[in-house]
Amino acid sequence: MITVRVNRRRFRRIFIAGLVIWVLGIVSSILLPESVERDLTALTIYLPSMVLAAGFGPLVGAQDLVYDPQTRSVFRGSGSGFPRRKFERLEYSIYSGRLYQVRADGRRRVIAAWWGFVPEDWRQFADRLLQDQSVPEGQDSE
Repeated sequence: MITVRVNRRRFRRIFIAGLVIWVLGIVSSILLPESVERDLTALTIYLPSMVLAAGFGPLVGAQDLVYDPQTRSVFRGSGSGFPRRKFERLEYSIYSGRLYQVRADGRRRVIAAWWGFVPEDWRQFADRLLQDQSVPEGQDSE
């Protein structure tokens, strides 16, 4: 089993940046005249909210991935497994750094992307997944 940890440091930095932008937005709404403030609403309210959510959500709810080479499945901390029903296999794209679950008709759905996880863990996971993809199912890849 290979565990891929969530990169909490990256999401913490995003959250702190959003917090700083949010505080600057509040200060600017107090100091700037009302006519200018109305024009900057998107920058003082919407942008900080999106950045805060992008950093806070994964800090609270993100779960590590666990790859089981025997079953060629990925599990989240909550126990949900991939590929799910209606999907037949997992596929890793070396070009985008994303993990997909693939249907029989070729449709793909993103499960995870490299940027949300610890780089060393993701590299080890991707190498093993690519190695397993090159060996037909039912044969041992070790």
